[in-house]
Amino acid sequence: MAMLREPDGVLTSGVAPAAPPITTNDTSLCIVCGERPRLGSLTRCKQCLQEAADTARQARAEAEATVKARVQAKEQAATKRCTTCKVEKPLSEFGAHHRSRDGKRKACRPCVRAGRALCKPLRPEQAAVQKLAASKPDRRAKNKAAVRSWAQRNPQASLARQKLMRARRRGEVTPPATCQIAECEATSLVAHHADYGRPLDVLHICRRHHRLLHGGVALKLKPGVPARLRRLPPVGLEAAARCKTAFAPATV
Repeated sequence: MAMLREPDGVLTSGVAPAAPPITTNDTSLCIVCGERPRLGSLTRCKQCLQEAADTARQARAEAEATVKARVQAKEQAATKRCTTCKVEKPLSEFGAHHRSRDGKRKACRPCVRAGRALCKPLRPEQAAVQKLAASKPDRRAKNKAAVRSWAQRNPQASLARQKLMRARRRGEVTPPATCQIAECEATSLVAHHADYGRPLDVLHICRRHHRLLHGGVALKLKPGVPARLRRLPPVGLEAAARCKTAFAPATV
């Protein structure tokens, strides 16, 4: 192939040489736009940094929305049988449970909200294992820390509880032998306050029914127990409202 001689005396082929990149000797300008000054010790200007951050934020939001839509579509397509009502329902009808294999509870939301999904009582050997685990120093330390945190968040309830405990030691309050909810014979009881201003006026119920009561479930009391004792204090009413919002009624 014939070689061409450029005016500066350099021999090249017939292909025109590529144009050299545009460079600037001013090291104080942005390396992206080359027009605005750099931001401090960075290599880009403030506007280029903001544009890059906005682009990354938008791409991240689109990716999260895509993943969320995919998960929702998968939950709507998959179904699960409720262990309480025995009805096959979509996974979206079940609450989250971190220890479950599929990440969902065994009972559906309507059954949990209505109080139908009650746990079976522990066998004696299971209760012994739980008691032994709770007696370990690390578990006792965590429990004390949780009690202190609860007392700081609920000062009125903590004060009412302290007054009730002192009254029990003086013999002014004697709890019943069994739970005051109808058809419940549990002997491990907790005190439920309907009004923190009246700390000695309490309802003695088991922990399972106490959770259901604060979850907004209407429980039937045993004969002779005043119905006003199952009311919720203002803090309990707010928690029950949040619980009802989380477990909105669904068509069964």
